[in-house]
Amino acid sequence: MKKRSSTDTNSILSVLIDLKYKYSMNHFCETYGENINYSKIEQESYIDFKNMAFENIGRKIKIRKFSREGMMLTIKLEVTSNEYRKILDMAKDLGINNKKKNYEKKFKFVHDYAIYDVKIENKNLIKK
Repeated sequence: MKKRSSTDTNSILSVLIDLKYKYSMNHFCETYGENINYSKIEQESYIDFKNMAFENIGRKIKIRKFSREGMMLTIKLEVTSNEYRKILDMAKDLGINNKKKNYEKKFKFVHDYAIYDVKIENKNLIKK
């Protein structure tokens, strides 16, 4: 595994990624019933995201939950500029730029979650 160079660690970027259940809450209730809590599925999807990010971007990135608003979970990643470029490339592959709903190339969530938005330093980078 490639280590981060000292120049990489000097240029750490904070990237915010919004994850959201693809469908409505009614759909969620119909799919999972009353026995499965939304927060449990959200936590499992967060873990899915972490594993996929480590696999597709690199194991040295720092990932943590940042905020939750309604059904939107925002995750904060601390990445180098090279890792950030990988995120943007994956976002393009996912079709976020051209409004396709092709989320299943690099990030395939078990529970119908999707990447909704990618932001850096309060600037919207890629928006559906």
